[in-house]
Amino acid sequence: MLETERLIAFLDHRPLFRGHTLLVPKLHVQLLSDLPGDQVPEFFMTAQRLERAVEDGLGADGSMILINNVVSQSVPHLHLHVIPGTSVTGCGSGWGRGTRTTTIIRRGNTPRRSGRRCPTEPG
Repeated sequence: MLETERLIAFLDHRPLFRGHTLLVPKLHVQLLSDLPGDQVPEFFMTAQRLERAVEDGLGADGSMILINNVVSQSVPHLHLHVIPGTSVTGCGSGWGRGTRTTTIIRRGNTPRRSGRRCPTEPG
C-alpha cells in the first residue's frame, strides 16, 4: 500500500474489517517508546495520511487507530492499526463484552458517542 525509506504499510492478513491496514517501521523496535525521536513525526504523519486514504477509499465514517504495546501485541514489533468502520461496524471488534462506547469522528464534525450494546453480543 505504501512504502518509504523508513516505513511500510500493508493490509492485515487477519483483518477485523475490510481495509484493516498496518503501518510498520522498518527499524526493528517493539514499543512506541523505542522508536527513535527523529522518526516519530514521520510515523504519525504517515499514519494520518494512511487513515485518510483508507477512510476515503472505502467510504468509511471513521476508523479506530490502535497501537498495542506488549498487551495484545501478536508480533513483537511496533505496528499501528488503521481499522476503518462505520457507525454500524464501529462496535463488535471483539474487544470486551457488553456495553461499550464507540466514538466516530468525522472531519469537520463534533465526535458522536454511542453507548449502545452491540447486537451480536450476548445480553
